[in-house]
Amino acid sequence: MSLFRREHSFEAGGLLILLLFVSTTLMLTSHTLPGKILRESAATLFSHILAPVMFIPESFTLWEENRTLAHQNIQLVLETARLKHDMETLAQTDILMKSVESGSLKVTPARVISREDGNLVHRLHLEVDDSESSIHIDDPVIAPDGLAGKVVQVSRGNCVAILLNDPDFRVRVKLDRSGVEGIMYFDLGSGGYRIKNIPLTTTPVLGEQLFTSGLASIFPPDIPVAHLVSFQTTSGLFWDMTVEPDVELTALYTVGVLTTATSREGTE
Repeated sequence: MSLFRREHSFEAGGLLILLLFVSTTLMLTSHTLPGKILRESAATLFSHILAPVMFIPESFTLWEENRTLAHQNIQLVLETARLKHDMETLAQTDILMKSVESGSLKVTPARVISREDGNLVHRLHLEVDDSESSIHIDDPVIAPDGLAGKVVQVSRGNCVAILLNDPDFRVRVKLDRSGVEGIMYFDLGSGGYRIKNIPLTTTPVLGEQLFTSGLASIFPPDIPVAHLVSFQTTSGLFWDMTVEPDVELTALYTVGVLTTATSREGTE
């Protein structure tokens, strides 16, 4: 380590002596030929010594510009990926709706602009095209895998939707095999999704799909909602059923609002 320090001390000392020599030479006022040659040589040497020092600010500027460009490229890549995801989501949502829509229904694209964070995200703020004026309270909100929620507030270019896990959300569903209907809701006490009013005379099957029943006016029939994960008997006349939504509610970035030409009134 001491040898390394001595070598660098010698180098620094040599550079200092060289700079002193060059500076002294440049200060010479002799007009003799040797003096001029010596000054020109010293000026050339000084420019070579100074060039790396002058290059440092330019290098720093280039580094800053490269870093800015790299950041912009990352932003473009992320934006492109988001747009691609949005297009794929809307395309999948459109495929879903072709199986349930009628002549009076259409899907209005909506982008998630914010979430109400907490232990559970149960409310989304959505941005829609200003030209879309047909969105109304209680319009269903759907994702490629099925029902996600419904609209509860509407303003120009924006709306607010509650999700399946909102304590105020209820949806009438039917079992795929038997067609027996019940009410799906989120139980704050257990932190899970439950179905009520399915009689014990029904024979459910684990994994069985549940769809919207279409009995009420809010949700059209046959939209996928959830699948059965457990059921057990109770002291009453109905099954105690637990289900899991088909839609991953924490991964929603683009959704579709199922709209009609007229507003819907009432709730499930």
